[in-house]
Amino acid sequence: MKKIGFIKNAVLTGALLLMLLLTACGPKSASDSIVGRWIFEDGSDTGFEFYENGTAIGFNGNDADSATWTMSEDTIMLSNPFGDEVILMDIEELTEDRLVISIEGREISLVKDDK
Repeated sequence: MKKIGFIKNAVLTGALLLMLLLTACGPKSASDSIVGRWIFEDGSDTGFEFYENGTAIGFNGNDADSATWTMSEDTIMLSNPFGDEVILMDIEELTEDRLVISIEGREISLVKDDK
């Protein structure tokens, strides 16, 4: 009798551990996927860099502006440090290495820059 109870507990414990491991290895959330440096697809030195702490930089060559960012289901909101300017970007596509956003009806394609 005790041996059957031990086997049953071992199987249940193993199943629980497997579920926890599979959950931990799940796909990245959208906000995790957006973290990093993104440049315009045409190869220019213009784009955005999003950091895990909610800050961002918009850059164009050597010029850069800092911002904060938040993300809802399909929208990124950038605001300047003073909070008086806000840009809403609709996310049209987000993969591991490609981001397509729409700003005021203009679609912009960016690629992940692994520098």
